[in-house]
Amino acid sequence: MLSRTEFIRQSLETHLFFGRIMKEHSFFLQIAFTPRDEKFSKHADELRLAFGEFLEDCVALDVYA
Repeated sequence: MLSRTEFIRQSLETHLFFGRIMKEHSFFLQIAFTPRDEKFSKHADELRLAFGEFLEDCVALDVYA
């Protein structure tokens, strides 16, 4: 069985891994939209920024784990 600290560390690593993937995918979405789809492109950019903040939070938490 994992210790509490090891469980938290593994959880944060998993969140970092998938958070980076989601941030990259939102970037790919943003650049794939045409100028006609500016609304979708803007929303993808907002998602990219939100995932960036999420990753920063995960890194900050990892310092305390």
